[in-house]
Amino acid sequence: MSRSRRRSTPSGWFFAICSVVTLAAVFLIFLAVQGMILPPEDIPPLQTLPSPETTIPVSTDTPAVTASPAETTAPAETDPPEPIISLPETDAVDKAYFSSVIFVGDSRTQGIQIATGGYGAAFYADRGLTVDGVEKRAFIKRTAEDGSARELTLAEALAEDAFDGMLYLWFGLNEVGWISSAHFENTYRQALTRLKEICPAADICLMSIPPVGRSAIVIGADSPAAANARIKTHNEIIYRLAEEMEVYYLDCTTIFTDEEGFLPKGYSNDGIHLRVERNRELITYIQTHPIPGRQPEPAA
Repeated sequence: MSRSRRRSTPSGWFFAICSVVTLAAVFLIFLAVQGMILPPEDIPPLQTLPSPETTIPVSTDTPAVTASPAETTAPAETDPPEPIISLPETDAVDKAYFSSVIFVGDSRTQGIQIATGGYGAAFYADRGLTVDGVEKRAFIKRTAEDGSARELTLAEALAEDAFDGMLYLWFGLNEVGWISSAHFENTYRQALTRLKEICPAADICLMSIPPVGRSAIVIGADSPAAANARIKTHNEIIYRLAEEMEVYYLDCTTIFTDEEGFLPKGYSNDGIHLRVERNRELITYIQTHPIPGRQPEPAA
């Protein structure tokens, strides 16, 4: 015979206790959540950073931008002034002027002697002579007291003669093939320094170099144009040395240059050496550009 089971149901106290526990749990969770969201009272709230416009004021005292000293002080490029040592044009002096002159140079200088006789000038010229030959190349022939032949350098000959006349130097063409223009300048400066020591009473005149012609063959240059470019540089050096060393400068380039910078056609057979009539023109040019104070006294 089966026995029926009786179910027990929760009492009212049980439900009351569960309700209290649930409410307490909800309240605690609420407090915890509030503590996570709201900052503690002893910690100040974060400060909001002001915008850059309000923290970096625009300065009203900023100085105006000025040009650098190089930009404000650099002079404008101009042509160099005519040096006072350049020989100006005057009335032609008498040919007796040349009796106190020594021409020094290469085969171009020899051409003046051949074409004009030099009007009494001396010529210490030699084919292929360069400015370093002033002290290194013995080509001036003299006879010793015992009758023996002697060969002197230009420096030795001038020192022996105690020369106090006018010395015309015509260098720069054979030096076109030198290693550099700076070497030419330094060598020329050394030669001038030595010559001024040897003959301090002499007047020295540096002659500029005429260009070569379109058919010229110049050792050390790939073309006549290249040779003339180097000649132009050498003339600038000669001009500068004349000022630096306080000697005279004769521009004998202008009269022998065409509009393209070459020796004019017909002035030379080989593009280098002047023809007879052009050498005569050069000697006349020297007469009309004499060294001051050296004009000969008029004949009585």
